[in-house]
Amino acid sequence: MDKSFNERLLERCDITNNRLCIGLDIDPDKLPSNISDFKSVETFIKEIIDSTIDFCPVYKPNLAFYERFGSKGFALLENIVDYIGTRAITIADGKRGDIGNTSKHYAEAIFNKFGFDAITISPYMGSDSITPFIQNRTRGAFVLCLTSNNSSKDFQFIKEDDIPLYQ
Repeated sequence: MDKSFNERLLERCDITNNRLCIGLDIDPDKLPSNISDFKSVETFIKEIIDSTIDFCPVYKPNLAFYERFGSKGFALLENIVDYIGTRAITIADGKRGDIGNTSKHYAEAIFNKFGFDAITISPYMGSDSITPFIQNRTRGAFVLCLTSNNSSKDFQFIKEDDIPLYQ
């Protein structure tokens, strides 16, 4: 029987004796100046992975940084997830959450096309927005409840019966 996502996550953390999660976000404004094309970006990301794989159990690419480049960004994302393989846990930082049918297709793409182990999701559209992501115990979902950005208070701290929405 396949191990659950939680079992695999704990196993990777135990093997590396670490709880580190490295974000693999490719912001062109923050990359070294010698990185100017997709091949050099891919090499740079792989160097980060190679330098940290012995002690990093989890990598988390933010999908927006790849999606903005269209098909080239998607190809890079696939290459990176393939490169990590089973050596670490991969989390798609996408904060997905939409009506059931749409979420079903998001889950299919994230888990079966790209091969991620887990995803970040937003529950605010209701249970059908997260159900497709939590049906397979070998895959993980991190449910967005409270964020740290300054404007989070605009919505997350709205109270009903004196209890903030995020709670």
